[in-house]
Amino acid sequence: MRNLTFGPAWAALALLLAAGVVNAQNAPTATLIVRADAECKLTVDGEAKGTLRPDDRMRVVLQLGEHLVEAVPVAGGKRWEQVVNLNEAKTQILTINLPKAPAPTTSAAPANAPKPPSPADVAAAGAAVTASRGYWLDFTTKLMWAARDNGQDVNWAQANAYCKNLTTGNFSDWRLPRVQELSGLRFEKAPKGGVKSTGIAWSGFKGSLPNTAGAYSFPTAADLSVPVETTQYYRALCVRGPIN
Repeated sequence: MRNLTFGPAWAALALLLAAGVVNAQNAPTATLIVRADAECKLTVDGEAKGTLRPDDRMRVVLQLGEHLVEAVPVAGGKRWEQVVNLNEAKTQILTINLPKAPAPTTSAAPANAPKPPSPADVAAAGAAVTASRGYWLDFTTKLMWAARDNGQDVNWAQANAYCKNLTTGNFSDWRLPRVQELSGLRFEKAPKGGVKSTGIAWSGFKGSLPNTAGAYSFPTAADLSVPVETTQYYRALCVRGPIN
């Protein structure tokens, strides 16, 4: 077997390396106890040290000098870092106060935000618009209704005459409606669109018996046939538009 021999240079190098190892092992150290207020991943000088929980105390032995401590919140949020200077061979405590993640935004309205209008408010606003222009147009049926009835007791002939002579919203071709048209105007015991009814509405068509005419009650949704000379509570609510 061949014997290996080393020259003076190799021997000197070996001595230097051995001295370095001994010096590194004998270098003074300090103990760093790390704690955090939230669960995080801990790194010291780029070396992962594991997960640190709020009730944990992690001991890290380090040589004297400066060391970079980093923490990343497990629940999300900004990374924390700090340079720690260990200048004495003793135990030091490092407390990590992690940045709080922003609270999730909610759709709750501010306390002083205006309340949304109630159905009653919407209905009142619609009635005001209808009253101001004198009519309401039902886009479903293509019928235009006068904003309100005549407001007083009339018999059937008087109701017909009232609508024939009515001019409102710059229109003058008004008529008494069919019972079916009146029932189509009803919504929750009243006319739609802010149209105002103060009584039972006459129909423009006669009833099944002689000297009777059709009428309609919005509160009860009743389809009536009454004598044409009836007046009490009967009104003229006028309409214009196609007759099917």
